[in-house]
Amino acid sequence: MAAPAQRKSTWLEMLGLAGDFSHFNKADPFNVKKVGSDYRTEIRAGLTTFLAMAYILPVNSGMLSIAMGQEFRPQLVCATALAG
Repeated sequence: MAAPAQRKSTWLEMLGLAGDFSHFNKADPFNVKKVGSDYRTEIRAGLTTFLAMAYILPVNSGMLSIAMGQEFRPQLVCATALAG
């Protein structure tokens, strides 16, 4: 009787990264439609959040550096980003 042929492992299996992705929804991978939104709204929301944070970093650190001194401005930018 012939031995069954062994299947060759893929490189993902060798690295331990292969998995069962049958649950993955290829039509809506981020479940945007499922929660009642659309991609345009999500992109606008992300852009708004980014621009708000880009505004807050220099303004907040600028106000704090007036009180603490200009030599602390780089540290204040970092502290503002980490606190946000």
